[in-house]
Amino acid sequence: MTRNQKIMIALLVVIGAAFLMNSYAQKKRKSSSDLIFQANSENISAFTISKAEQSITLELADVWLIADHDTLQVKDNIMQNFLDRTLAVRRGTVVSKNPDKWATYSVDDEAGTRLAVTDGKGEPAGTAIFGPSKSDFSRNYVRIGDDPNVYQTDIGIIFQLQPSPTYWGSKPAPPDTSVADS
Repeated sequence: MTRNQKIMIALLVVIGAAFLMNSYAQKKRKSSSDLIFQANSENISAFTISKAEQSITLELADVWLIADHDTLQVKDNIMQNFLDRTLAVRRGTVVSKNPDKWATYSVDDEAGTRLAVTDGKGEPAGTAIFGPSKSDFSRNYVRIGDDPNVYQTDIGIIFQLQPSPTYWGSKPAPPDTSVADS
């Protein structure tokens, strides 16, 4: 082998080693992403959203109903968006392991928005407390169940966690009582 061939082979070995080391370093930095709620939209029977003094529970009978608000009809588009996005939200990177920082991330009991999901068997499918991210509006912070860690979510859903009955429902249109003239 000539001297140039030996240099080329050595250079290829060095580049290959650098590539493998870079790939290994990237794998270590990848954040895990797990579903927060272990249920899908076909397997949910109820959920409760609470923030400060307000709370709302929606229950599935034949159709979705707002508990204690029998005059309101659930808005289908709001419900479908909620089920599609909220049940698909994933936790990402840990941003804090210190319970003393919960208020900083708005995931404490006073400032956070709590979502409790019940599965089709009436069993809890998960509870989480969400807080808005002050730096990235397309994500939120979340504390899941009894886990003291605060995570960043992969998508922002806090705008859908409204404890107001009028967000979820509206008064049904009155029946048409007009009689057509023949």
